[in-house]
Amino acid sequence: MKKIVLAGVAVAVVVAGIYWRVSISGETAGEAAYAREREVTVWSRLAQVREPVAMLRYGERVGVLERRSGKASVRTAAGAVGWVDETQLSDVDAWERGARMVEQARVMPPQGRGRTKVLTNVRAEPGRSGPKLYQFRAGVPVEILARAVADMTPGEGAAASKAAGGEEPKREDWLFIRAKTEDAGEIAGWVLGRFLEPDLPEALRVYAAGIRFVAWFELNRVPDEEGDKPQFLAVGVSGPEGQPCDFTMLRVYTWGTQRRRYETAFLESNLCGKLPVRVEPKGAEVFFNFKNASRAGEEDRQYAMRSTSVRRITARR
Repeated sequence: MKKIVLAGVAVAVVVAGIYWRVSISGETAGEAAYAREREVTVWSRLAQVREPVAMLRYGERVGVLERRSGKASVRTAAGAVGWVDETQLSDVDAWERGARMVEQARVMPPQGRGRTKVLTNVRAEPGRSGPKLYQFRAGVPVEILARAVADMTPGEGAAASKAAGGEEPKREDWLFIRAKTEDAGEIAGWVLGRFLEPDLPEALRVYAAGIRFVAWFELNRVPDEEGDKPQFLAVGVSGPEGQPCDFTMLRVYTWGTQRRRYETAFLESNLCGKLPVRVEPKGAEVFFNFKNASRAGEEDRQYAMRSTSVRRITARR
């Protein structure tokens, strides 16, 4: 009996020692989570009368000790304990997904550039219910990498509420983007398309009436008395967002030295193109290609441009 008591005392001492080391070293305890806002205030209590006990920066890891009514009690790496809003935290799964998306985005060819028009949530998947990874301020420059569509969820607008009456639910464009931020480093994820302002070259703005360009590229440059002029490929769509095709039209704009303006040198319509469009210069020519859904199935469309002349060179399935 005495041996059992002594063994119990020894176990208690070991447990107490471990607890003491964790407390003193400031390691987090409980379920792991990460701060997903630029700054997250940790409050002393849930009551209206409260004091800040710590400030978390984006990506700091905490231990979640308790959850209550949308709030989480956390322990910081420095050992401070307090309360934060659960929406300001990412669980381990969402955090790891975000890291994988950054790696994925690094090898994807940019399709265009833009800036956020308003506060913009970055999500782990297309759709308003996707896990939130980060929130951009207005004016953040981003690279556009891909597009997807998702149903607008009920409660997000009049059109969505009509869906409950049997009408087709409204669909929205979502864009996969990459950005570099000062406080969070590289961020990649899905944002609502209408929250971005396309950063179109000035030469393309003239032709943007009635067209929503979804991707654009400088193909080559031609000599001009005022200096070399860039020539552009642009793909886009007309009509509302939420369409099944990433783009339905293709345009190449070349510089006319005689009229001294940009002109539409090549065009195709009635496409159902899929991003990405890939552009590859080779010697005096530049090639571009994309996947297109036709009546006969998916096809690979390829084109070549030399100087101001564009031709389609193959269409194989």
